[in-house]
Amino acid sequence: MLKATSLILTIFLGGFLNAQTSVTGTANNGKGNYVYLHKLVQNNPQLVDSALVSKKDKFEFEFEGEKGFYRIGRSPQDFSLLILSGGKENIEVSANYYDFGVSYDVVSGSKPSKASRDFLLAGREYVKERDSLSQLFKASGNQSADLKNKINELGMAFIETRNQYIDDNIDNPAALVALQYINPQQEVAQFKKIAESAQKSMPGSFYATALKQQLSTMIVPGNTAPDLAFKDPDGKERKLSDLKGKVVLLDFWASWCRPCRAENPNVVKLYNKYKEAGFDIYSVSLDKSADRWKAAIQQDGLVWPNHVSDLKGWSSAAGKAYSVSSIPYTVLIDKEGNIVALKLRGHQLEQKLKEMFGF
Repeated sequence: MLKATSLILTIFLGGFLNAQTSVTGTANNGKGNYVYLHKLVQNNPQLVDSALVSKKDKFEFEFEGEKGFYRIGRSPQDFSLLILSGGKENIEVSANYYDFGVSYDVVSGSKPSKASRDFLLAGREYVKERDSLSQLFKASGNQSADLKNKINELGMAFIETRNQYIDDNIDNPAALVALQYINPQQEVAQFKKIAESAQKSMPGSFYATALKQQLSTMIVPGNTAPDLAFKDPDGKERKLSDLKGKVVLLDFWASWCRPCRAENPNVVKLYNKYKEAGFDIYSVSLDKSADRWKAAIQQDGLVWPNHVSDLKGWSSAAGKAYSVSSIPYTVLIDKEGNIVALKLRGHQLEQKLKEMFGF
């Protein structure tokens, strides 16, 4: 057994106490080969130890375990996840040596490791089935309603499985494993739940710090609205931050967007109602044609001065800054420059402004 000469680097900024950890296992058909144990240091594997598989297909690791994520397997391409609590642990695992990652199981000693193993296998099966159905749907010329429904139902079922897994493991590091199946900007509630749980289950760790930082920069209520600075139809630069001190509706739209154009009369009505009370609008167009953009402003009576665009369509730098994937898309910003709400329009927007202004 090739013992590491010193303690591996910790991923934690604050650190956790080490404790003696034992991992014993069975690697069927693996005799004479090695099983490797790595600690994931800021997601980079650092070798802890290697164990020779005996004639009876057994292997064992004894080491000073630290709270966090480890990788156990036969190669960088064939491994599974091990999650340590930082206390004294005696863990038993098993696998077929030449199919380590798929056949791997946690027999006893680590509930977080067992839970993450089951979830990752469920995720693997979901992706496999989804991709198979997607290929059939593509072969149908994207016309099969039945296949489309099956793909949607499959996705919804997996989301339920994922959310239940998060709830079941919210008090331990295993919850972080679900992040690979979450779009942070589109599923803010679940991402925030995991980020906040990491502050309790892994305080001071690299993961807790990184998630907290990511959460603080996301386009979510309570965070500061990123500044924008683009040119108006006359070539004058207009900054979103110049409107600080007012309640601002950041409105992403385009001349070719029918729902946007349909919503514009309501936006005009609200602008006229609240402009004297400190309400303004910063409109960002995802047009590519300056002429069509300017014509739509005139046609729809969008009389406020803060109209900007870089005329790059969906490649708009402003759209990317706010993770815009569909329009109309609005961001309501308070007088201090903080995000109040997203995607409000129609009656919802009207009610929120009534709440903020009191009339």
